Amino acid sequence: FTAYKDTKWLYTTLKYLFENAEKLNEANFGDKFYAFLESLSKTFAKERICNGSELDAQRLRYDNYVPVYAFNLTDYVLWKNREMLGSVFTTIKFDDFRFTYRRSIEHWYPQNPNEAEGKARLSDDLLHCFGNLCLIVASQNSAFSNLYPLAKLENWRSIFSTQSLKLQMMAANTYSWHSWDETKRKEILEMESDILQLLRGYLY
Repeated sequence: FTAYKDTKWLYTTLKYLFENAEKLNEANFGDKFYAFLESLSKTFAKERICNGSELDAQRLRYDNYVPVYAFNLTDYVLWKNREMLGSVFTTIKFDDFRFTYRRSIEHWYPQNPNEAEGKARLSDDLLHCFGNLCLIVASQNSAFSNLYPLAKLENWRSIFSTQSLKLQMMAANTYSWHSWDETKRKEILEMESDILQLLRGYLY
């Protein structure tokens, strides 16, 4: 990770450990380090996806260059709320989730759907909103291609249990709703709103 945004995180963390080297063996140091990392994540979030003292939903849009960081932070916040979310998304094993290297932003409903299959393009406001976006590895982005959400589920069902928590929740709702398109605008935006509320609760 040679990019500045990655080395800044690493440098700040190593600097904290260096400055607290004499405390590493203290019984409560793990709790202090955990609190430091959470504080650092909030600082970075406020730099990248917030506007003053408020989460800025516009900065989470694809057409406004939403940062990959926003998706990793979202998965962490979803994992922290796993007990509550697990009672709603009963098929998702939140406790088994693991962070892996994912840096490709995917439109769950594709930008260029197959019109020959009768799939119309979503309006831009819905297409590029945070609710329609998820994070996957680059190879899966290519595999998903321009498949409709239900087709993605049908062709790649076996891999979804290892995907980001946000994507697993989107897949679960697609399966439950039997659709993910303009007819589900209200539901998609409500799901986005619920996730943003959890992010606000974490950041502020």
